[in-house]
Amino acid sequence: MASDFISMVMEQTSELESPKQFFYWSALSCISAVLKSRVYLDRFAYILYPNIYVMLFAKSGLRKGVPINLAKRLVQKVDNTRVIVGRSSIQAIIKELSTVRAKADGTIMKDAAGFIVASEFAASLVQDPQSLTILTDLYDSNYNESWSNMLKGSNLETLKNVSLTMLGGINHAHFADSVDLAAIMGGFVGRTFIVYEEKKANVNSLVYQPTRTPNVDELAGTLKGISRLSGAAKFTPSGGKLYDEWYRKYNESARDDKTGTSERISDSILKVAILLSASRRDDLLLDEFVVAEAIEQCLITSASVKRTTVGSGKNQNSANVGVVLQELLQHKEVTRRQVLSRHYADFDAFELDRIVETLEQAGAITSKQQGKEITYKITQKVYDEYVQIKKKEVKEVI
Repeated sequence: MASDFISMVMEQTSELESPKQFFYWSALSCISAVLKSRVYLDRFAYILYPNIYVMLFAKSGLRKGVPINLAKRLVQKVDNTRVIVGRSSIQAIIKELSTVRAKADGTIMKDAAGFIVASEFAASLVQDPQSLTILTDLYDSNYNESWSNMLKGSNLETLKNVSLTMLGGINHAHFADSVDLAAIMGGFVGRTFIVYEEKKANVNSLVYQPTRTPNVDELAGTLKGISRLSGAAKFTPSGGKLYDEWYRKYNESARDDKTGTSERISDSILKVAILLSASRRDDLLLDEFVVAEAIEQCLITSASVKRTTVGSGKNQNSANVGVVLQELLQHKEVTRRQVLSRHYADFDAFELDRIVETLEQAGAITSKQQGKEITYKITQKVYDEYVQIKKKEVKEVI
């Protein structure tokens, strides 16, 4: 595959105002939607498919609709799955997924593969207490080769080879209204990537034409190539080793998480790794690069769950500043990904950014962007002061 679809999306939207992560996760959603159940990972106890649910979470006016609309247009152009948009009931969605349809080119669409797109998620599903429960059930494609729905007074509807991807936008007020306690604790939130953003990526009035704008035909052409991939994704030796080491370390400690996000994050990471691999290569290999990126991205969205379901999360305090400083005193130089992976339970990505800003302003650390990775380094002055303090402590003990 000549081009990396996700990188193309990120480059062509780099001058727009929507947060970069919104475009990143919308691009992942596109790949998920067109792959359907053609690509999978054999987990030996079950088969894992890369369908994902994504919720772009931000206040009104943060341009959630732009990346969501772009994703909708691209998947519609590929035209290999049902794209469900607009206001609809869960029963209407089930009916659509169960209906055999003939496409314009004469091919028949039989499978229950669909892409639910909702720029305003709260308004898209007609109020039905069962909506999120059913979406939760349909998410687990590996358990839904056949899914039946029968209500009193209606015909039996059977979904074959269920593969459902969802991309929606929501704000704080609508989240509280549309996602109830049952959804939070019953598994819907635990199965959904919540991409939380507070700021625009750029300030751009769009009075003047940007240097680059999304080339829908070019992007759709690349996405169509991805849609032809099929078969089993497999770990490279280094990719498998990295995932295994992360998994063992992550499970060393228990976590208080009523949403189930932390217990499902291991499979979530693998889903994202499959999608990243599909974007970048034809062989569907899960190397250390896609695994590392999947871990980082999923930990960030996992931390966002607590911010959106509990409140604004932990307050930044001196203890967390001390945790980051101690990490740097020990290693002198660490990446953002390493800090988040080691201290997932202490703070989330947003709090880490604030801690780093505090330490930079105090002259204690410096940060540097290297490609996609950010590296933090303790200043020599602070490190020397620390060494002198430790030497003094040793002398006093002696």
